[in-house]
Amino acid sequence: MKSKIKKIVREMLTAYHARKYHRFYYNILKNNNLNVKVGGGKIDWMHKWSGLGIKPDSVYYSVFSHYVGDDPNIVPENICHDVIERILNPVYYDGYYTDKNNFDKLLPQGFLPTTILRKMNGFYYDADYQMQIVDENVFRTCLDKSGFQKIIIKPTLETCSGRGVMLARYEKGVWRIVGDDNILTFDYVQKKCGMNFVIQEAMEQSDYINQFNPTSVNTLRLIVYRSVKTNECTVPSAIMRIGGKGSIMDNAHAGGGYTAIKMDGTLGDCVLDQYGHVYTTFNGIDFKQEHKISDFDKVIVFAKTVGKYILHHRLLALDIMIDKQGNPRLIEFNTGQSGAYSMWLFQFAGMPAFGEYTDEIIDYCKGHLADVHYSINI
Repeated sequence: MKSKIKKIVREMLTAYHARKYHRFYYNILKNNNLNVKVGGGKIDWMHKWSGLGIKPDSVYYSVFSHYVGDDPNIVPENICHDVIERILNPVYYDGYYTDKNNFDKLLPQGFLPTTILRKMNGFYYDADYQMQIVDENVFRTCLDKSGFQKIIIKPTLETCSGRGVMLARYEKGVWRIVGDDNILTFDYVQKKCGMNFVIQEAMEQSDYINQFNPTSVNTLRLIVYRSVKTNECTVPSAIMRIGGKGSIMDNAHAGGGYTAIKMDGTLGDCVLDQYGHVYTTFNGIDFKQEHKISDFDKVIVFAKTVGKYILHHRLLALDIMIDKQGNPRLIEFNTGQSGAYSMWLFQFAGMPAFGEYTDEIIDYCKGHLADVHYSINI
């Protein structure tokens, strides 16, 4: 009976996701005036993605082939979310790894922004996870002693698309929230930020990255895949996310854009939004002109190093910024279970999400379909 119930629930979940994704991508086709792809390329794609427990929906091929080309490695989003991520990133460990307050326990010092104060399940802790009794005076002392002029307050659980993130700046003896001019006080944080959040330094990005939008930290999102064959961390694809003019957020759902990054650091020749609309100029910058991130190889090495610390998961999406000194720093990593993996970003930007590792991932997942498990948060 238990296995029968699990089977029914799984089928309901996958059917719900399939309908939701199909509706979204069908609207992309219609609103962008893209034609429905037919012919041999589509047939080859359907064959390649069969056998993973869910029928591949050709709407993904019809949409993404307009950006990637007729490539059988185009990843269907529902298969990625409901099969591949579930196998490569087991749900048993999801809660621990998605809590951003645990990142400092997982990664070496210097990889992440400096933490000033954190709240975990309603209790306050310092950067070293020592419990603190916090009132208005203690709160203000923590902020002032940090020595930072700008700080970030962000939720650490159930986060998506930058929701709930606040930037505060020290001005004329008070801390003010950027954008709404509220004064940042302990009472304000208590009422606004909930039971789980972290307060960290707001890092300054490099002058080169800053030119694309100075009001947001424009992060580099890299896929890190730890091979099931060699156990080595690899980077199949990468993009740069750029905030919309005046925004403190760089993600596409908040009006930002994104562009491809080649492995030598060269940026794509256009910027896209969340609906796949293409812009050759964004924030006044002409992307038809060549733009290149210097020392991008340092970012690749850094991303692979991060991947080695996240042992339970083989598929990560890292958000990395380049600081004033040109060093890569990790903002956060995503394991995908909360829907934050966002493989569509890479494919709208013109590259299959898993690149040369697509066949390896498919073959492994076909042999591990019994390992697919789900967790439901209500």
